[in-house]
Amino acid sequence: PTNATPLRRAVITIQWSGRLGNLLFELAMLAGMVKRLKATVANVEAVTFGLPALKGVPVKELFEQFSLGELVRQADDEKGSFDGAYAAELKACSACKIRVEERYANAYDAKLVNRLTEWVTSPPHGCTLGLIELKGYFQSFLYFDKPASRLLRATLSAQAAAAPAQREAEAVLGRIRRSMPTIANGIGYKLIGVQVRLGDKAREGFFQSVYAPISWEYYRTAMRELSRKFMGAGASGVAFVVTAGGSMGNNSADIADARQNLARRGRIFFSSSESPYVDLAVLRRCDALVIGPSTFGWWAAYLANLPDGYVFAPRQLFNPKLPRSHTLVKGYKVADYYPPGWRLLGNDGITSRLGTKPLPKKPLPKRPLPVLGASELSPIELLERGRG
Repeated sequence: PTNATPLRRAVITIQWSGRLGNLLFELAMLAGMVKRLKATVANVEAVTFGLPALKGVPVKELFEQFSLGELVRQADDEKGSFDGAYAAELKACSACKIRVEERYANAYDAKLVNRLTEWVTSPPHGCTLGLIELKGYFQSFLYFDKPASRLLRATLSAQAAAAPAQREAEAVLGRIRRSMPTIANGIGYKLIGVQVRLGDKAREGFFQSVYAPISWEYYRTAMRELSRKFMGAGASGVAFVVTAGGSMGNNSADIADARQNLARRGRIFFSSSESPYVDLAVLRRCDALVIGPSTFGWWAAYLANLPDGYVFAPRQLFNPKLPRSHTLVKGYKVADYYPPGWRLLGNDGITSRLGTKPLPKKPLPKRPLPVLGASELSPIELLERGRG
């Protein structure tokens, strides 16, 4: 039997998994579901029991970098669980639990959302407190973009000015600006961020068998197209800042590959920060972005919140040799993963039809950072290691 009235209160948690890009999707899923369920239940909150600090699941660092209290409450008992934190309510049957696991990769599951909505609307008989546990990566913007997009962007773009990663990002951008000659006070000069994803996806056999290969021509084509569009629309000059990584730990090999394949005449800088949060802060301040097949790059573009056509992304994520029945292939939906307005290229650098809206000629978007000058100097390496 079920109640005729909705829950009075709901608490949502998630099993954290993966590195920064994955964690941000999981955080966004929590924020999106809280917003959705509040349409039915007045008191809804997200909670986390403990903050893993593993190299492969660095949740603690995420919470240190951002003030996430408005999105997720940290439980007093970090080693607790629903069974411990709400033992009395569960014993009295005034609380009920549900565990929901994603079925698809990189796709929106409307049935999952509807199931949770129906459950909080008509909970088990006698239940007034609903305990919801989520498991999965939930890598579709449709879970959170409309209900929680403004809150997410505001929270994740508001790294404290005093935070080391923020200060380092400002220093990187400052060095780029200072390295360029000032022409007409630097007005009209644009910075294009390039996020190269290598690491395990490019070097480890299992990941190579799962993920689609991507050519350097993809990056060169996107860089060339954005440069032409900016110049055609009246920009005084362009420069590129490249981040590269994906390796667990040292990304020096990733940076070396990117420098070898992308360094050309013109203004190009290579970030090799020790922190992915530095690269994230740099990339989201760029006037346009070229991202790799990476959740980290995805979030840099989402937080940059650029006008339509100013983000280039690879169309294919998973290896085309995988059978159609494979979980990743079966679940992947391009339109669920990439927001509208992002321009998608084939992984070989050939323009895809989907999401290829032309860049507007005038006016160019007004973005206060960074202000750049023009130059034809050789590439300059600014830092030591990047993240992909």
